Amino acid sequence: MKNTWIQSIKVLPKSVENTISTLSDADLTLKYRPDGWTIAQVIHHLADSHMTAYLRTKSAQTLDHPDVFGYEESVWAELRDATSMDVDSSIQILKGLHNRWGQTWENMEAADFEKGYYHLGYKKDFDLMNVLSLYAWHSEHHLAHLHQALKYKGGFA
Repeated sequence: MKNTWIQSIKVLPKSVENTISTLSDADLTLKYRPDGWTIAQVIHHLADSHMTAYLRTKSAQTLDHPDVFGYEESVWAELRDATSMDVDSSIQILKGLHNRWGQTWENMEAADFEKGYYHLGYKKDFDLMNVLSLYAWHSEHHLAHLHQALKYKGGFA
């Protein structure tokens, strides 16, 4: 499973880019459910969330089980940069970040996956194997949201 999860991390930027390649700015305002985020907010969220996770991954590799902070993703999603329809900067972040993150995962030794961190917000320990599986899922989860928004382009029933 580990290699499948790494591949999910590596291909996410291209998958997002392919999904939105023909969309207009108006299309970027589509939501995947009536009370959900817009396509643009999902893309900005992926950049925010995965930057945070990448830094946590590096911290877990280099520090002795560090404490990490959470963040209010729903509040971040309402900030002006996240409500912007210009998703190019977040796509660029995802491309570079996922290239580095993919290399990070591929170059880890088996023992590195046992390293981890303590998440202060969740009050829970995470080992890096769990983090890898979580963010592979997170990538697929939000990619599905983009497809769902396009499915309901004409409105919700």
